[in-house]
Amino acid sequence: MPNPRFFKALSDPTRLRIMAFLAETGEPITVSEVAENFPIDVSVVSRHLSSLREEGILTSEKQGKEVLYRMDYHFVSKMFSDIARAIEVCCPPEEE
Repeated sequence: MPNPRFFKALSDPTRLRIMAFLAETGEPITVSEVAENFPIDVSVVSRHLSSLREEGILTSEKQGKEVLYRMDYHFVSKMFSDIARAIEVCCPPEEE
């Protein structure tokens, strides 16, 4: 099962919108580029990106002075698959 911090990272509506934005772009993107699309300060965007990266939801790579963030689709998919599997094991569907 995922660490509870994984769920905490997903519990913030702004972080979810940032994740959706990163998934939509499909490419590595800088903090500034993310911030251009959200009505919040760059420093707040940076904190949200850091929270998502710390939980493995995003990966980051430094290019010069900038950090590029990207969704880790494999990790996120695995987490949700593990959650679904755990629910199926503990609570099998009722037979009709």
